[in-house]
Amino acid sequence: MVSSEIMADKELKIPYHVMAISELAKNYSAAAFQVEIGQCREVIAKLAAEDNRSDQQRARYRILRYLDLQLARSVSWVDKEADLMAWVMRNLIELKFWAKFVSESEEKATQFVNESNIDLREVSERLKRLMPDDAASATEFRWKARRREAVR
Repeated sequence: MVSSEIMADKELKIPYHVMAISELAKNYSAAAFQVEIGQCREVIAKLAAEDNRSDQQRARYRILRYLDLQLARSVSWVDKEADLMAWVMRNLIELKFWAKFVSESEEKATQFVNESNIDLREVSERLKRLMPDDAASATEFRWKARRREAVR
């Protein structure tokens, strides 16, 4: 980046992480991708404080955590098969939809939170049916702990 461009960015007050992604599109390399996505993840880490004041805040927190997970996968998989990165991209596209959805109203955020709780319960029930009774009790304890954590 030329120093005059850097000055223009400072004058416009474009956040570094936004500028970094734009630059990455112009001059792509796997190493640069990992560095720039790392910068984005640092911003997310600062934003993703757990907050249970409302369903919108709970939904926001879950979305940010999932966004961070997808970015971590993209960094790990940058040199791997293209279908892995395509999977991350599909997840990010869906996540964009959900972020917009929960931002529209508290009611929609509540619907999102409830849907994720229902999904977790359905997965747990299906896993119980797959396991013998003695293994199920130990696993049920772990799933209940994870469920409590996910509900937060």
